[in-house]
Formats: sequence, structure tokens, C-alpha cells
Amino acid sequence: MRRGWFRLVKWYADCVTADGVAFVGYAARARLGPLVIPYQSILVSRPDAPPVARLTLRPGPGPRIEDGRVSWRAPRLGVDATWTATAPPLHRVLYEDARCLVDWRCHVPAAHSSALFDGAALLVGDGYVEELVVAGDPRRVPIRELRWGRFSGDGQHLTWIFWQGQRPLALVFDGREERTDGRASEDAVSFAGGRLSYGASRTLRTGRIGRTFLAAHPLVARLLPRALDLHEEKWVSRARLEGPGARVATGWAIHEVVRWP
Repeated sequence: MRRGWFRLVKWYADCVTADGVAFVGYAARARLGPLVIPYQSILVSRPDAPPVARLTLRPGPGPRIEDGRVSWRAPRLGVDATWTATAPPLHRVLYEDARCLVDWRCHVPAAHSSALFDGAALLVGDGYVEELVVAGDPRRVPIRELRWGRFSGDGQHLTWIFWQGQRPLALVFDGREERTDGRASEDAVSFAGGRLSYGASRTLRTGRIGRTFLAAHPLVARLLPRALDLHEEKWVSRARLEGPGARVATGWAIHEVVRWP
């Protein structure tokens, strides 16, 4: 598979209010040769109600970046959201060889965000926006498990990416400071001089990723069969960050585990 034969651009954005209402949005576009697959979805989870999810496979505008502000208007999903950055962006190439590139750009690691639904329900809280580009053959990426997440609270923020596989990866961004000595477990993320502990958690979604837009495209299933069986668990959790210099912050974390078959 040539490096330019497959290309995925996937945006992820979220917002968590002070009382734990969570908004998660995805805007993706995959290209497999001449086939272009658009996908957009949102999920809203409230502490006292079942989550509400919407998705569309029709083309639509993705997020836009301008002067430290990200905006996303998706009429088919009834959403109009903005994120105003309170921290500088992050960028890392997570994997690269002659046949595959995985490029991660965290445009907004922390933000003041707001999301308007159907012109009525307004969510305001701390937010996050990233963009992931995969170009080439994704089967080459040596990964068995991904642990990812972000935390924001009391003016502090943390972002982490952990891969397990032939080429393990451990990245923790404490603010803008990168640390490669971190560890992730079921209940915490730790690094030299700091620890983020999860408290009460609520499941945002769980199950096989292949049940979404991939399952609707037989060509994708034939070319990338492992993608159909990826299993994802995503949560929103009350969290406490203890850092160097007796620094303590409380807020909300959104985090996930993705396992490959």
C-alpha cells in the first residue's frame, strides 16, 4: 500500500461543564484510493440522564482554526461550538516510516469552550481540540493498546498518550512541559513529581469502533479488517492533579482505552 493511498484526518473536540456535563465531537474524513468517507458525530452525556448521540455520514464542514480559536458548526448535528485557547498548541509525530505517518496536532490543549445545540441548550466549560492525520498503511503502526486522555481544572491541564506494542510510547504533557517517564493505569496517570488520580467516573461510550461508519463500507472492512474489531472504552471522570511544588488542582478528565484485536 503506497503512503498516499490511504489518508485519515480525524478531529476530536470536547467540553466539560463545571457540573460534569460532557460534550464530545468527531469530524473525520478518510480516503482509500478514489473512495472518500466522511463522518461526523457528537455525544452529550449528563450525570442524571442517558447519553445522547448523533452522527452523519454526509459531507459537512469541519472545525476551523483562526487566531487561537477553533470553531465548528455542523448543522446536520445541530451543533455550533467554539474553543478559545488558554494554552499554546502541541505537536508530535507519533510514528513514521517509509509507508506510514501518524501525525498528532493538539491545537487546543486547554480552552474556554461553549457548545450550542439546536439553538437552545448551551454548554460552557473547559475544552480541548486535537487533529490526527494517518497517511499510508495504518496496519504498520505497532500498537496493541492506546491510553489517551486530557485533564483541565483550576487553571492547570494535562494531556497524555501511551502506546503498548513493539514500539512503546509514553508522552505526558504537564502544561507545555513534555515528560517521557509517565505511566498509565486504570485509576491514575503518574510521572516524575506528579500524579493525576481519577475519582467518580461515568462511561461515555464502550464497544467496537467498527459499529460506526467503518461497518457501513465493505471496501474498508476488506482492506482494514482489524479496524472493525478495535474496542474502545471512554469515560469522563472527576480528577485530582498533584504536581511539583505541592501544586494541587481538581477538575474533569476525559480518557479512553482502545485495544486492538
